[in-house]
Amino acid sequence: FGKENVVSVVLHMDEHTPHLHASIVPIVTGERRKARSKTTDEGKRTYRKKANAVRLCADDVLNRDKMIGYHDSYAEAMNKYGLMRGIRGSDARHTTTAQYYRNIKRETERLQNCMKLLQSDVEEAEQLLQQTKSEISTEKLQAAKMEAKTALVSKIGSLLGSGKLKEVEQHNRKLCELVTDREQYIDELHEKIQRTEDSHSKQLDEMQRKHQSEVANLESKHSTEVTMLNDIIRKAKRWFPMLEARLQMEDLCRKIGFTVEQIGVLLTGKALNFSGSLYSEEHRRKFNVENAEIKVFSDSTKPNQLFLYINRQPIIEWFKEQWNISKDRRNHHFRL
Repeated sequence: FGKENVVSVVLHMDEHTPHLHASIVPIVTGERRKARSKTTDEGKRTYRKKANAVRLCADDVLNRDKMIGYHDSYAEAMNKYGLMRGIRGSDARHTTTAQYYRNIKRETERLQNCMKLLQSDVEEAEQLLQQTKSEISTEKLQAAKMEAKTALVSKIGSLLGSGKLKEVEQHNRKLCELVTDREQYIDELHEKIQRTEDSHSKQLDEMQRKHQSEVANLESKHSTEVTMLNDIIRKAKRWFPMLEARLQMEDLCRKIGFTVEQIGVLLTGKALNFSGSLYSEEHRRKFNVENAEIKVFSDSTKPNQLFLYINRQPIIEWFKEQWNISKDRRNHHFRL
């Protein structure tokens, strides 16, 4: 491209495949190829631009063959470093920023659903724990009663010599073992709930960290691209003083109500025959016109400025005139 045409080159090392983002403005000097090939008719006056004039031209550096050659030569030079390039004619496509965010949203929703399921499991386990505690309390109460009965039976048995005392003691031991087993089950359930909560917390922290990191990377890339574009616009305005005036005229024509095609005709300096309605921001209403000649003019006394005329009259004055006419009509109607 020529180092004088390079605006910015940024190396991205924070992604899977390191790469460069280069911004160029193809500024060349000399006449266009078409201009060199034209011959003037004998006897006619012709005006030619300076042969060494600076102009914006992408014909020689940004055509299809050149772009293919740039990619091929770059891939050949980088091949020794292990750089892999895309396959020509492949159906693979880059993921857009919008699609990327949609994927993140779907993944977030999936993780949130998993979180809800885990939370449901925790709540179910807590309910089971509460129920088990209630059962244990009841069983402990029954065990206490049984111990009291056993003590009473033991005393009576010692007095009466009953043979059922051993059976009562054996039943009491079984109840104690059952209470011990239930308490052990409660402890294991507590540990399981704690592990589930810890795992859930780690997954949530990891998901938030990853999301914040990706958002920060996207914001950084966006800021870098905006800065490069602003630099390009500033340089373009400095090299082409009429660029800013053309952009302002394009915005004015769009607000008034012209289509993109009509604006393109006007910015080439050609007259446009127009029928329809034109909107005035000053008066906040539309004014109808039939077969009007619309044209963009420049004024030598006011360099780097463009002016919009309708029927050889500045558009602002024409809007004021139409407003006064409509106001007079309303006043006349009220008098009648």
